Amino acid sequence: MRHFLTAYEVKVKEKSSMNEFYNLDKIELKINNKEKNHLDLLDCINNYFLPLNKNHYDHEETQKTLKITTQQAKGRQLKGFIEIGEYGEISKIVNKENYKLQYEQKEDDSRLKTYYFLIEIPNDSKIGYLILHKTSNRGIKTPFSKFIIENFKENFDRHTLTISPLIQVELIKNYLDQGRLRKCSFVTHKPPIDIVSKTKASRMLSTFENAATYKLDVIAKKDKGFLKEDLYKVLSKEKNPQDIFVFEGFEYKDFEAEFEVDGRMKKIVMTSPDEFHADIEIKNEELVFENNLPTFESLDEASQNYLKTLRRK
Repeated sequence: MRHFLTAYEVKVKEKSSMNEFYNLDKIELKINNKEKNHLDLLDCINNYFLPLNKNHYDHEETQKTLKITTQQAKGRQLKGFIEIGEYGEISKIVNKENYKLQYEQKEDDSRLKTYYFLIEIPNDSKIGYLILHKTSNRGIKTPFSKFIIENFKENFDRHTLTISPLIQVELIKNYLDQGRLRKCSFVTHKPPIDIVSKTKASRMLSTFENAATYKLDVIAKKDKGFLKEDLYKVLSKEKNPQDIFVFEGFEYKDFEAEFEVDGRMKKIVMTSPDEFHADIEIKNEELVFENNLPTFESLDEASQNYLKTLRRK
């Protein structure tokens, strides 16, 4: 089973404001347009979690249940294990070896899985971090964030809390500074001219155009600064990739870059950097397993290391 960490940013603003965000450790509460006091979002979230240590939360929209089984508070962080279960489906569970019926799952039965979470609310910062553990395409983001936001609304009726994927061009720039560019790929669905010129049958040419993707790979050697300045110009939108990287007879649409950062490979579509989400796959050798599940300590260590890369500017 593959394990991933996905990063989200946490922000708070007044509903009437467009882009004026609060420092998360000093959220202003006002009554009759007069300042009342300041609340720390970290303290608020900690209080929201207290009932989850004893009782479960039922997110009916997604038919999922949540319950915190482990919680730790250290400095400006909250972290722990949370159990999530999904119900609403009737099914039979059999043994894979002999195919004998083991259990009949009822509609209200919720099969539980455990995931790690980490929340950091820095001092004097308008951005907080949420890191969630997931396996393949399964995770806890929707019901977990919904639980926090619903509780927040009860305390702050004039404010909006957002939890959104960490989309960060600065992080890509960090990859350029701290990592190594391994490969650039230029992608198109239009056949290069040399292929078109050698294709006589119109039916075959149509197949090339509609059912194939063409990629031109430029692989770096040992030079850490390979194409660095050019990629900065693309990220800053000073120039389009097509103005910098020109190949005769090859008109491309997408431009991908593959980086190696701290021993991990990360592929980014440079023509759409704003769609880049900060998530990584955890190497199995970084995890310690007990009963086929990664331990809290090993997930926490991987998450803390990942958080360091998100904080770098």
